[in-house]
Amino acid sequence: MRITLNFEPNSYAKKNGTFTIYLRATENGYHHKMGLDVYVADRKNFNSHATKENWISSKEIYSKLFNSRLSAVLNSAHKVMSELEQRGELSAQLLIRFLKRGDDGSFSSFIERKKQEYLNNKQYGCFDLIDNLQKKLVVYTNGKDIQFRDLTYRFVSEFVTFLSNVESRRGKKLSSSTIRDLYSQLKTLYKKAAQEDYITVQTNVFERIKIKRSQEKRIPLTTAEIDKIKAIELERGSGLWHTRNYFLFSMYMAGMRIGDVITLRWDNVQDDRLSYTMRKTKTFSSLLIHEKAQEILNLYKRENNEASDYIFSIMNKSRTIYRGRLSDRQKNQLIKSKIATINYNLKRIAKMAEINKNISAHIARHTFASIASQSKSSNIYTISQLLGHSSVSITQTYLNGLNYKEKDQCLLQVFK
Repeated sequence: MRITLNFEPNSYAKKNGTFTIYLRATENGYHHKMGLDVYVADRKNFNSHATKENWISSKEIYSKLFNSRLSAVLNSAHKVMSELEQRGELSAQLLIRFLKRGDDGSFSSFIERKKQEYLNNKQYGCFDLIDNLQKKLVVYTNGKDIQFRDLTYRFVSEFVTFLSNVESRRGKKLSSSTIRDLYSQLKTLYKKAAQEDYITVQTNVFERIKIKRSQEKRIPLTTAEIDKIKAIELERGSGLWHTRNYFLFSMYMAGMRIGDVITLRWDNVQDDRLSYTMRKTKTFSSLLIHEKAQEILNLYKRENNEASDYIFSIMNKSRTIYRGRLSDRQKNQLIKSKIATINYNLKRIAKMAEINKNISAHIARHTFASIASQSKSSNIYTISQLLGHSSVSITQTYLNGLNYKEKDQCLLQVFK
């Protein structure tokens, strides 16, 4: 297979009278072109058959700069051609496609692009996952630029082994669930690269490597354990007192995610309903505020509450963050730090209540689901919708059809 590369000026001038220069890749008589950030004021000042770095005549004002750019483009094109040929994927069409994306077969570059994409879309959870994976890969390869062709069975399997020996910030080995998440993220990125045509010939590396799911389970609390937590004598207004309120409110409001709980504002409360958009799924939710949840809200009501005020004190102490002082990324990091504080306090509360379980804010969701499933008036479909499991594929069409009345009845019966 022979591919020839040439530069040529466009046949028609732009509105400003200049002619754009194109890189043309020809294969079996078919041309594939890519416009460049190079132009001439007069087509006669361009010679496609000139020797290297002399395509544009010195009569053009930017001849030296533009000739240098053309030389760099040609070198990059030959480099990509070599990469594609080694992988058995060389074609003029794919060559131009890769050059347009600035891709040279680098998996490391692809990771950077996906990170920026997630930042632009404000998908901070996805960004954090890739960022964590990237940091591990940098240590594993000693900072080497990883090419797509490097993702062999040996590379990936040895990376998994490497992860099993890595220590976290606290000096502990990474958990099996963390290793599995990192591996899954690597696998997902590879699939995305294939879907977006960064690679056309896929290997079965990830089909050959299997990592078992962690046997660790989030064990929900029983009603008796919830009562023990509620019975603890805590100083009103203390951090532990607030944390207990956040946890119970999360559970009472259908396992509402703690990140959504602490960012609620008073304008989310309309009459007897709590309406908000879930931070994780970006889906809207409206729930009845039943008696037990209302009791907690009453603890935070003040005569001078404004609609834009956060309901819970953990964010009111940092209310200035949403007034333009921090970026969205920094706001997200702040919320994560608040959740970490809550989880730390929950472990202290569990110890005080003599509950021998690994309690975190997320356990409120599991606890709600556990208690709800034992209610005769509840069904799995309504519970799933209350939890906001929008990723359910087979049942989601039916779930979205349920009205608020059915969900309200389920919520009332659970905590009756």
